[in-house]
Amino acid sequence: MAYYLSRISCESKEKVIELVRQYKIHSFKPGINQSKDIGYTIEVITALDEIPLLAENGYHVQILEEVGMRNC
Repeated sequence: MAYYLSRISCESKEKVIELVRQYKIHSFKPGINQSKDIGYTIEVITALDEIPLLAENGYHVQILEEVGMRNC
């Protein structure tokens, strides 16, 4: 399975915190960033199959780069 460094954004800080707690997403860089244009963002490591689930639940996912593969 491929893993990606992704930037995830949403409108509220609480939703970003939910991302880490509920979906067990691992933060790549510590901290949550805020932008007037985008809202709140966090850089995380995501598996390819997690991206559609996150998008369905109101997160905007931008893939930055592939970081590796893992055989399951």
